[in-house]
Amino acid sequence: LIDEVRNSGVRIMQAITVWAAFDHDHIAAYDAKQRYIFKPKELVLATGAYERGIPMPGWTLPGVMTTGAAQTLLRSYAVSPGKEVLVSGNGPLNLQMAAELSKHGTKVVALVESGRIFSPLSILLTLALAVISPSMSLRGLGYFLTIKRAGIKYFSGAAVSSFTGSTKVQLAIVTGK
Repeated sequence: LIDEVRNSGVRIMQAITVWAAFDHDHIAAYDAKQRYIFKPKELVLATGAYERGIPMPGWTLPGVMTTGAAQTLLRSYAVSPGKEVLVSGNGPLNLQMAAELSKHGTKVVALVESGRIFSPLSILLTLALAVISPSMSLRGLGYFLTIKRAGIKYFSGAAVSSFTGSTKVQLAIVTGK
């Protein structure tokens, strides 16, 4: 696939930072050597992904980590981030992480999802995904069934608002639904 894209005549520029979009066809960017103004007919920005821990009371206590950090521990080193884990945040990675931790033998005390996955819009988008990518939808359904079978509490439309503890996380305060 990469070779097909390279041979298609598409101009590929990597390690470019886009710093402004003045209009849909006026993009300012730079790399280590020069500055660019793009005025394309069509443009694909592949930004990658990153996690951002949200500062809140107790977020620096030992035991608080991002889902990606927990995933790295589990997948790369077969190490659980703890004996009892609460998974929280927004998005499908959290559902997947809760299911994988449970299969690994970790006690997942709850999955707290800030999105409202049972809203009419979420259900409609889920059905659209099932049409577009049946295999991805089936994987998601498998994760959901895994957490249900494991008896993991699932909170939709809720979020962790703080952590408490003296030397490590002992309690997470969940607000919302």
